[in-house]
Amino acid sequence: MRSKLYAIAAFMMIGLAVRSQDIHFSQYYASPQTLNPALTGKFDGLYRINAIYRGQYYGMNQSNSLFRTPGISVDFSLLKDKMNGNALGVGLVVVNDAQNVSGTDATSGASTGGKINTTTIGLSLGYTLNLDRNKTTQISIGLQPSYTLKNSNGSYEFPDAFNTSDLTYNTASPNNEKVASLKKNYFNFDYGLFFNTKPLNWLTFYVGYSMSNVARPQTAVLSSSKDGKLPFRHAVHGGFEFEVGQKWVIIPGFLYQNEAKANEADAGVTAGYVIVNKETDGKRKKATIFLGLWNRMGNDVGSAFQYRNITPKIGAEYNNFRLGFAYDITLGNMGKDAHGVPGIYRPQAYELALSYIGFGSKPPKENHWLFNPRY
Repeated sequence: MRSKLYAIAAFMMIGLAVRSQDIHFSQYYASPQTLNPALTGKFDGLYRINAIYRGQYYGMNQSNSLFRTPGISVDFSLLKDKMNGNALGVGLVVVNDAQNVSGTDATSGASTGGKINTTTIGLSLGYTLNLDRNKTTQISIGLQPSYTLKNSNGSYEFPDAFNTSDLTYNTASPNNEKVASLKKNYFNFDYGLFFNTKPLNWLTFYVGYSMSNVARPQTAVLSSSKDGKLPFRHAVHGGFEFEVGQKWVIIPGFLYQNEAKANEADAGVTAGYVIVNKETDGKRKKATIFLGLWNRMGNDVGSAFQYRNITPKIGAEYNNFRLGFAYDITLGNMGKDAHGVPGIYRPQAYELALSYIGFGSKPPKENHWLFNPRY
């Protein structure tokens, strides 16, 4: 069983050596510029700083996560006074995705593999237009050109070396794969739309759409690859905010993504409770805690959902700070294969996110949500 699990992980790594995983976060709302460029400048304040870190599949390797994805972004909401409340958003986002494919050869015991590092730098531009006088209904559009630098080091195992009889590898077996270059840099382009409205004092609704990989960059590193162009990726996301009295807010939300034949759907609900809300010496202090439970289903190819995660979340807001934590519990086929294997834990993932908004000289009004959206 242990060899079977290693084989599954190895084949997964082989595919990733050719095409790195698309960056995805369970707290996708905490990284607005990677979710949808239209969210650039979409907040109450002058500037916003977001930082997020994801460690994924550390259960497959007791000492290291197979994926480590830190990201940081900053954006500004400008010219509101000069454009009757409409806003121009300008932002910068940097995300690094490190794929740790190092391991041990099942036959010789020698160390094999290496790392694939993918760093993407994006410049985001957004514009938010008010559709009514009360500024409760808005539509936003965003564009994001980006540049990606990918490099790899080490050696990698290919299917030619896989022995189906005993589920081991023989790295001395010949293969017909040649690495054309250990480095690959390319330009890409994303765009997005976002709509939000507050028809009632206690109800907010928002929905967005983004399209990624518009430039279809060539990403293949194997000389035998005929087509390594990234396929278009479509994402639809939305949510509600229900304010219940003065203390509670209920926030259901969803995210659906499609790329080629791969699909992923996230849905869940988060509840917030205000624990502090008072004004002292002309300064308001407000603190809210959040608890949520989310579910992710997806597949690599075809239409059937092949994997599933349950994700509990916890977070807190205090004035212009927000802190969030999420923990993915893997179910489905990968979780079943890991169950009962000595020394191998069920694959898990965790995320830590921090956001800060600077007000400038004009703090937002009390009835405006600071982080929008904040599912």
